[in-house]
Amino acid sequence: PAPQLSPPQKAALEKELNRRVTSQPTGDALRTLLLDAGKAMSDGHFKVAVRKFRAARMLCHLSGLTQEEAVTSIALGSAALAAEDKRAALAAYRAAKQIALANDLPVMAAQAELGIAGAHWSTQDLGYARASYVEVARLSESIPALRIEAMRMEGECLVLEHQSLKAIASYRAALDAAEQLEPGIRRTTSFAHAGKSLAKLLVSLGQPGSAHDVEARVARLDADRAAPSAREVSP
Repeated sequence: PAPQLSPPQKAALEKELNRRVTSQPTGDALRTLLLDAGKAMSDGHFKVAVRKFRAARMLCHLSGLTQEEAVTSIALGSAALAAEDKRAALAAYRAAKQIALANDLPVMAAQAELGIAGAHWSTQDLGYARASYVEVARLSESIPALRIEAMRMEGECLVLEHQSLKAIASYRAALDAAEQLEPGIRRTTSFAHAGKSLAKLLVSLGQPGSAHDVEARVARLDADRAAPSAREVSP
């Protein structure tokens, strides 16, 4: 059945679709909005994309398409951030996270929180960005690449906040997490970038020997293609 639209909602959708919605299935209308939004993003028309994504999200909400609503809200956040509207971006990402958590979708919640972190990073609000990266790492236990990247970015924030000892701990934690992974999965992560940043920081602190140890560790992990899997080492 068609979603129940109030007159203002119906008018807003019809404006973005440039057609009446009463005779058009929800799926077709949603597809049109998302395709238009994607094209607007590709063309650099970010404010147009914001309007299209917002209309698509409203349609998802009214149609009871919960997961699609969360995905569209994340896309809306990205469009708003591209349009340099950080407040709208944060609101969209937070809405997506709320939907995801309410529906037991931790991976999507982590992706939404990553958007929040990126929005704060874009304006160098480092304390807020760091807190969000910590939350991303917490939510992404099942996604090693995202978890290690969040840990690396926590370290990057701490470096810029002149908290070198805490940054070292964050980078080392990322390397420790990477070391626990099977080699094939490890190579999909940003552990080597974390190691490079850690080595650079140690050199700047007058610890070239420690930096060399980190570089050697990263090289070993990168070359480790024969590490036993968890199944092989389990009793």
